[in-house]
Amino acid sequence: MAKVADSIRKFIIDEQTRRLVEYAKAKVQEIGERIQTYGSRNHMNRTGNLLDSLCWSVAFNGNVVESGYYQNNARELSYLHEFYDSRYNSPESYYEAYPVGGHTLAENYIKQYGGGSFTSGWHVVFAILAPYWAYWEEGFNFKRRGVSLGRRQFAVMTESFSQIEKDLKPSKVQFKNKVPAYTKSYTIKGTSVRVKGSLERRYDRYSSDKSNPYKPYSRRRYKY
Repeated sequence: MAKVADSIRKFIIDEQTRRLVEYAKAKVQEIGERIQTYGSRNHMNRTGNLLDSLCWSVAFNGNVVESGYYQNNARELSYLHEFYDSRYNSPESYYEAYPVGGHTLAENYIKQYGGGSFTSGWHVVFAILAPYWAYWEEGFNFKRRGVSLGRRQFAVMTESFSQIEKDLKPSKVQFKNKVPAYTKSYTIKGTSVRVKGSLERRYDRYSSDKSNPYKPYSRRRYKY
């Protein structure tokens, strides 16, 4: 009877895992296609790194059973930039502050968090790791050359969360949108002391970190 019970238990676990993997594969395609409908006219996926960072994983008892990505197409990195004040820099010296390699971000995330923090049961993850997506998700006032072009918001993951919550009921479903902390560079009033902004400080740490996976690209410069 014990062998029969073990066989039944294994069948149930394997079948449920298979269903969750198939669900995750289909859902990540649905999310990616929805982002694609916005991407071309808003340039949010200009380099391909945004959708390269869209990924999924299914884990059981803390071990990743299977994982995958929406795509892996980017031929160059994208960057977060901090534009220096013209008093200190020429227009050509825009600062390469933070490299975004979408597929690398996704791979690292799955390795670190794909198994979840649970000791038993299933853990399903959907994530999009390019940090600038958080601004699209939360919404922001879009400006070009100081002129407001209206509010932009494409809450694809938020809306997907609501559907996933229904699909996986009664499982516990959580949603997190992490907007990168950002402070601008500035000069202390009445002095010549210049305080570096958050992206500039991040770049300094990045440049000195020999283990950084983007290190081969650290000397590349891009202009807008």
